[in-house]
Amino acid sequence: MVEISQAFLVATLDRLSDKIAVIDAAGHILFSNRAWKHEDVEPKNRPNVADANNYLNAVEAAAFGGDAWAISAFTGINNVISRSSPYFSMEYPIYISGRHFWFQLDIRAIDFGGGDCFVITQKDVTPGMQAKLGLADQSNRHPLTGAPDRNLVDLFLASEIQRCRRLNTSISLALFQVEQYKEVRNTFGVLAADECLLAIYRSITQLARRPSDFVGQVDQQLFAVVLGNTEASTAKKIACTIQGQTAALVVHDFDGHDTTPMCLSCSIISVAADDTVLSKTLYDQVERHLVTVRAQGAGRLIMNDYSA
Repeated sequence: MVEISQAFLVATLDRLSDKIAVIDAAGHILFSNRAWKHEDVEPKNRPNVADANNYLNAVEAAAFGGDAWAISAFTGINNVISRSSPYFSMEYPIYISGRHFWFQLDIRAIDFGGGDCFVITQKDVTPGMQAKLGLADQSNRHPLTGAPDRNLVDLFLASEIQRCRRLNTSISLALFQVEQYKEVRNTFGVLAADECLLAIYRSITQLARRPSDFVGQVDQQLFAVVLGNTEASTAKKIACTIQGQTAALVVHDFDGHDTTPMCLSCSIISVAADDTVLSKTLYDQVERHLVTVRAQGAGRLIMNDYSA
């Protein structure tokens, strides 16, 4: 008969894929399994990886840095530690090696050794979230770039509005119209024009890569960028950077010639996510304002107000 020893329990927990840790009321990590110690998340997107000694300090630091997910986690964890709530659970996204993943955080109190202890588990729930948002279905992606289509943009936008509403934060939506596409296609050919679109998409995804960001391609020359937990000034800064990097892109045709630089016209709305904000209304208003932007000339950017 197998003896249920401490070594046996540790070995069992180390075999689990879920991240598991036990902390005390001050946040000090008393125990963690092997999965918890495995750091597979990029440093600036590491809300689920604590420092070496104190998990609560790490979450608090991220919360003070303005991370909306960390703010929710810090509040929920403290409610459990203070025994105001028996448990806390939340789902949150992270960014790993160019891909979005989702984790579920749970914390519950346990009685051990005469003091307060709390077990934290972090479970990878990416497949379920991908199914919920339709992200695993390749038919919902643009055939050239692989970018999510309008349907997935709408799903993510609606979900992100709900999340920002719960956190009492702002959400921004930007539409980028690719200009000079037809000129490049007619001068250098379809393949060169498509290579330009691919370069633009890659550039946008590199700049809008926070867990609450989402980049989609709603038609051949139109990209949508959802910026969760983002106020107007930050959204404008991100959009201007995207425009600048697009203008600086250098793409060669098959004869080695530089193609004509493309530029992006942009329309943005940033709004506090209250009960009056509807995803379809928000998208329609940004799209309508984009027509006005383009009428003023290619490559312009305009910030707009949301009308309920």
